[in-house]
Order: sequence, then structure tokens, then C-alpha cells
Amino acid sequence: MELNALLTYVCGGRGWPMVPAGTDFKIEVPTEPGRSQVVQITPGLDPEGRVMVWIWSQVCELTAVADPWFLLRKNAELAYGALAVRGQQVMLIETRRLQSADADDFASAIHHVARMADALEKLAYGQHVDQR
Repeated sequence: MELNALLTYVCGGRGWPMVPAGTDFKIEVPTEPGRSQVVQITPGLDPEGRVMVWIWSQVCELTAVADPWFLLRKNAELAYGALAVRGQQVMLIETRRLQSADADDFASAIHHVARMADALEKLAYGQHVDQR
């Protein structure tokens, strides 16, 4: 399935707003009452040349993490994705092959990345800050 069609189906069925951003897509996923998290979908290729998508969300600025080892320890607990650092941003990143993409699995991955990134954002900045 083509990425735009898959995301239109997934987001439309769940009421998640989706906006194209160049070759990427940005999806705003509600995480709890009054909070949401932006998840970005970035297409690319794996080392064998197969089409992949990166499902990712910014968590916080690296300076908000007092103990960098916390990020590695947290990775061992995550069911979806892995924490990574890009520049000065802590991100939660998950991948899927587009060729074998299942809409329900894709939606689940997007939802879990959003919820975990939002939960980690709350740990970094506090309950009342929603960076999205």
C-alpha cells in the first residue's frame, strides 16, 4: 500500500489530524484529556533498499535529562521504539517496512510512540507542559 493512502486510512479512521510536511507526514495523536503528541512519519530505505518508514516523536531537549543513562535503561522497558538523540533532541523512534504494513499494526505503533513520548515529556518537563 502507498504511504499516503495507508496514513489517510489509519488517521481518518481514528480522527487524528494529518498534515504532509515535504516527504514526511505529521500526525497529532491525543494521548489523554488535554494533551496530544505530534508523531512524524518519515519514509526512507533500509540498507537492502527496501522502503521503510520511521515513526518518531520528539520527547524533550537533551538538557532536560539529568541522567543520560536513564535513556538507555528506559529503552530496555519499551515495547515500541527506542530512545535516541538527534542534535539536542531526545526522540522516540520506531520503524516499519512499508511493503508488509498492516493498518492496525501501523496505527498501534503510531499510538504507542505518541503515548510513550508524551509520558516521557511529562517526566522531563512536568505534568502541565505539553510541547507536542
